Amino acid sequence: MPQAPGMASRIPATEWEAHKALITRLYVSEDKTLDEVKQYMKEHCGFVASKAQYIRKVNVNWKLRKYSTKEEWEHASSLVSKRKAEGKATQLMMNGKTVSHKKRKKEMRRYPTSQIQQTVSGQGLYYDLEQNIIPLHGLFTPSPSSSNDHSALDEFSSLLSSATRVQNMEDPAGPPEFRADELIPTRYGHDTRLQPHQPTWLTLFHSLVFLCTNSLLESSQATDQFLKLVLSGGYLEQLKQILITKMLTTDMFAVHLLFSSLTIESKESLELFHFLLQHGTSPNSVRLLDGIGGVRWTILQKAVAEGHQDAVALLVKLEADPNEFPDPSYSESPLNLALKKADSSSIAEILIHGGADVNYCPTGSPFVRLPLFQAIANKDHEGVRILLRAGADPNYIQPSQLTALHCAIDLGDLDMLNTLIQAGANPNSLCQTGNLLALMENRLNAKGNWHSSMKLASTPIQMAVQRGDYVAVERLMAAGATLDNLVEPDLYNDLVLPLSKRWRPQDISQILFQDDTVEFVLSEGADHRPRHRYLPSPLQTACGLKGHGEKQRIVEILLTKGADINALPAWYEGRTALQAAAEAGDYDLVEDLVRRGADINAPAATNKGLTVLQAAIKSGHRNVVDLLLGLLQQQRELKVTSAIWRDGTNYLETAISAGNVQLLDAILRSWSDAGRQCPDEHIVTVLSMAIKRGFTSLVQRLLDASPIIAFGGNACTILCEAIWERNDEIFGMLIDQFVGIDFNVTLPGNPTPLWVALHQNQEDMARRLIEAGADVDRYSPHVCPSNHLDSHKPARRLETPMKQAIRCSRDDGQIDDGARMVRMLVDAGANVNRLVDETSTPLRYAVVRGEYDIAKFLIHNGADPNAKFAGNVGFPIHAEDISFDMCVLLLDAGADVNTPPIWPTRLTALQRAVRDSDRELVDLLLAEGADINAPAFWRDGRTALQAAALHNNFELVKILVARGADINAEPAQESGATALQYAAINGHINMAIFLLDNGALIGAPACLVEGRTALEGAAEHGRLDMIHLLLENDEDPDTIEERCQDAAEFAENEHFPIISKLLREYKAP
Repeated sequence: MPQAPGMASRIPATEWEAHKALITRLYVSEDKTLDEVKQYMKEHCGFVASKAQYIRKVNVNWKLRKYSTKEEWEHASSLVSKRKAEGKATQLMMNGKTVSHKKRKKEMRRYPTSQIQQTVSGQGLYYDLEQNIIPLHGLFTPSPSSSNDHSALDEFSSLLSSATRVQNMEDPAGPPEFRADELIPTRYGHDTRLQPHQPTWLTLFHSLVFLCTNSLLESSQATDQFLKLVLSGGYLEQLKQILITKMLTTDMFAVHLLFSSLTIESKESLELFHFLLQHGTSPNSVRLLDGIGGVRWTILQKAVAEGHQDAVALLVKLEADPNEFPDPSYSESPLNLALKKADSSSIAEILIHGGADVNYCPTGSPFVRLPLFQAIANKDHEGVRILLRAGADPNYIQPSQLTALHCAIDLGDLDMLNTLIQAGANPNSLCQTGNLLALMENRLNAKGNWHSSMKLASTPIQMAVQRGDYVAVERLMAAGATLDNLVEPDLYNDLVLPLSKRWRPQDISQILFQDDTVEFVLSEGADHRPRHRYLPSPLQTACGLKGHGEKQRIVEILLTKGADINALPAWYEGRTALQAAAEAGDYDLVEDLVRRGADINAPAATNKGLTVLQAAIKSGHRNVVDLLLGLLQQQRELKVTSAIWRDGTNYLETAISAGNVQLLDAILRSWSDAGRQCPDEHIVTVLSMAIKRGFTSLVQRLLDASPIIAFGGNACTILCEAIWERNDEIFGMLIDQFVGIDFNVTLPGNPTPLWVALHQNQEDMARRLIEAGADVDRYSPHVCPSNHLDSHKPARRLETPMKQAIRCSRDDGQIDDGARMVRMLVDAGANVNRLVDETSTPLRYAVVRGEYDIAKFLIHNGADPNAKFAGNVGFPIHAEDISFDMCVLLLDAGADVNTPPIWPTRLTALQRAVRDSDRELVDLLLAEGADINAPAFWRDGRTALQAAALHNNFELVKILVARGADINAEPAQESGATALQYAAINGHINMAIFLLDNGALIGAPACLVEGRTALEGAAEHGRLDMIHLLLENDEDPDTIEERCQDAAEFAENEHFPIISKLLREYKAP
């Protein structure tokens, strides 16, 4: 029969068989395609056949398969996994040939069913991921479970659910988000049903091992309860059998048990503690003491905190480091922890013998006491003596606590003070220049970290004076302390002392005024003369004393000693002797000092000083004021009485401060008698103070006595004062007086009256101001009510009256006030699209505050939901805490659902909804066309999928992937991560498996700033199984060992030595 055109010639079967071995090798072993085999055979063997002939012969007749079936690969992989679990080295042989690890992974990915999920097998642990798995089979004799077993399991399961919460990655201090049992692979999470023939404690053991080895426990309570169950049930020996297997999982779990064994007080728990240390658990083991968000402690810190002397001794014997405390946020050394406890001297001695540093003071932690200071604080005299014998420095200066002497004086412990002095404590050491400079440097470096417990920079004797401890003063002076050797006052500001606790220089002079002390102190060499421009003389301080029975005698002693009656006042808050007596309201002393030659016209101190008349007025003593007025009049002649008030001093302000209405009337009458008005330069201050005091009649008298021109640009300032005080009567009085004043012109930095009226929720005042011409769109400085008169605190931002009107809707509980005020402004012509501040339109601000009715009103009056500003879009739909109804309102108004994110929200509307796990809003936004793959904002941004992964929302992850989310989308440049990197960091195995199945890249690079690869993130957070998962499925064997070294550093920094060792020793397959 003739051959059809183009048809290949028939090849005899014997010729095919002659080439079968070569064709098989090329096709199966060398993985060549049939086209490549055909070409090779033609060129090298002269064998020519068509593609169809090759297919029939190779696939149909010979039944050669390039790939094994899915079932064959799964069976082979399970055999490899089983042998690995038994600790046996294994090579996979298929069809008589060795199959590499890489080849096996490649083949398994050819099938749609997840090979990654198939690697999860065994008794609750990842055998294929964990090569050093615990060989549990055969260790235990099966026993039937009892009702008590089920009860215990149910109770423990409840505890485990509450103890396993996953950290909120964006806010570690905030509420946790998902239970960690949701992260355990579904088939092997802790089950509320007992497995057949498996003891209760072993069922719990599987869950705990997974959670502990993946750092998913929030607290130690679960392991504590587990250990109690084991000990009470008599399973300790069986537990030991597991722990001696020395696998990675048992090693990591042993650390948790080591800590729990110290929590439980029993012979068996102590036995386990010894057992674990003897079998290789590190005496320097570290774990989170309080779980996620807590602090890391060493086992030695734990033993000390529990007061367990035998455990401390054993740990020190095994060379536990007594100077190691791994958490920078908690710098209490084991020695300090010991000294905090009562009757802890023996433990302290053990630690000292073990090398504890008795002079350790952590840098950057100004509130952690030096060991010596801690012992003093506990009044532990024996501990103090032990420390001093061991070399504790009695003159060590700590930035927050100063010296040991200060601590003893603060406690009023004279015995402790004597012990320190006998040990060489120097009461004058702080005044040495080098020490002061070091203290200043330390305090400046720690600026912003001050606390109410911070001791002020003063010498021990200054501190004793402040406390009124004159016995301590005498003891210090006997030890060489001098009254004149003080901390240099010029350094006070450099030492950044809190103003609320600033040491007053005049306090040192108080030492002279104990009934039986003045002669003694002067005999010891104390100088009765002024020592420094900051410091008052003893005489000045004595004259200012109030209610002191020996005051006159002390003054007499000082004057007899030659004290200068007219010494200049100290620079800051200083007073001359006469000014001090007048301020104290001491009529007899004022009269006596004048008779002795005190200068009635002495100038006031440079800073916060008072003239003698001001001092008298401030005292509120009318008789002292009358005495001084009479003396001044005699001195200047009766006809120049008015000159007394023309010396540039605002006496009326002083009288108002004193709150003495009689003095006010006396001064005003004095003005009237002299034919004078309130000086123009004082009018604003005086009126403001009168308004604050509510002196309505005085306000009216001042207004009547002063022409409107005297107020000038201060009219708005005065009016604002009445609004701040919500004083309707004075406000009405002022606005009637200020006819023709422009209420939109204020002094620099001062708010407008309309802004203040809205800020104070004063609708009637706001309406009167609008009627008087106030501009409803004028920007005003935002000024805090507490500092509206403080020129030293300028406003930091500008805003319109509209912002305050919107804000008023919730403040003071008046739900509809804001809406009413907003309507008032809009009716008056306010622009509903004008920015209310630097970042928000009125609509955006209303949305941010959740003001639905106001937002609806603004939209109805023309507010644009897509208004642009400063190059950005003011779209409010991605604002924080936006409600579903608000979102619908904005979308109905035409809001753009894909507005790019801006700072500080950093998220699109969809990304924010995903972050908040708001499924209803997610569905709405996707239905409206939200971009599921909108890129992450450059800083702290997330794509929608990344946001779901970050917040452990596996359900949303699956939904977003199904709808086309890009699994490998670029992370934010700063503090970003891919979806897989977040899953790895969180330790969410199921999510990671899902993402890998759908093409997530294990080797995706970390973001540029504060980024982590998936492997680094898992290592840093102690996720052992995640690390195995990532290593098992890594696709870049050429770089994996180097990347493991990098990841190991992160594990080491977070004190996961076992994980670090695993990574350091890992070899590519």
